Amino acid sequence: MHLTTETGDPVAPVLFEEDTLGLAPNIVLPEPLPDEDDSGDDPLRTYLREIHEVNLLTAADERMLACRMEEMICLDEIRAELAGAEGGQPSGTAVALRLYERFYERRVLAEVLAQMEHIEDLGELLQSTAVRQRLDYVPDLDLGGALGSRVGLDASASQAYIVRFSIDTRLFAPAVVG
Repeated sequence: MHLTTETGDPVAPVLFEEDTLGLAPNIVLPEPLPDEDDSGDDPLRTYLREIHEVNLLTAADERMLACRMEEMICLDEIRAELAGAEGGQPSGTAVALRLYERFYERRVLAEVLAQMEHIEDLGELLQSTAVRQRLDYVPDLDLGGALGSRVGLDASASQAYIVRFSIDTRLFAPAVVG
């Protein structure tokens, strides 16, 4: 087994040595292994060495990327649904209209959110940071429970309802919700 440091340098495994008094084991710090001639041919070593040279995504970046992927999948689903009904590539207006129809089908969730957050204006509600935190990223169990009791859904169906609503409302143009 080959071990490497954070910078990708190879190291020997950690060894334990007895204390001269026999009280506790001492840890011998790893020492770099001698370079091997074929290290440039090993794709795993190359990958591990190069992975430390690039910036990785933060948790916030990962969530943002996941949201964009959800949105693209949603748009693809709407386009496929409309293409089947219309027989061709749907217009942007048709996609926007279907998105609004999906929102309207789930309007009860907007009503639940308005009651929970005490915000009456729909545009303000959908742009509220507190509401976006309830809808996006981490499932809000309180919201799921309130929705479930209002429309008779179990916890899993409530969360699926919230996720779809979250994605659909993220796709609204700012002028629509503003």
